[in-house]
Amino acid sequence: MKKTILTITTILFLVPIVSHASSEFPSAGILFTGPVNLTTIDSLLDDNSVFSKRNAIIDGRIVRQISISSFIFSDGKREIQIEISDKVKLDQSIDERTNLRIFGRFSGGNSPEIEVDHIQIL
Repeated sequence: MKKTILTITTILFLVPIVSHASSEFPSAGILFTGPVNLTTIDSLLDDNSVFSKRNAIIDGRIVRQISISSFIFSDGKREIQIEISDKVKLDQSIDERTNLRIFGRFSGGNSPEIEVDHIQIL
């Protein structure tokens, strides 16, 4: 019984400390600076069937905002709509001149778009 009370007390003491530490040092994943297999918007839109879904990594710029979480992204040749969730965070503000790398999931169909999982400022 004493061991159970001691264990519960220890857990209750450590949980707030661990949760505070994890919020102080958010996990950004691996920051790899080597080569990446980039996709072009042309290649995504060439395979634009309703059932087309695939991962995509694209370099370019956000050229305009069309709603609270929807933007138009350009790789310099073509444009595509991107959807950025509230979970995607950046440490600095960006504008239409900011070079970005977006990581996400492409969905084809009548209104093809990329659901963005991560944004990297280049």
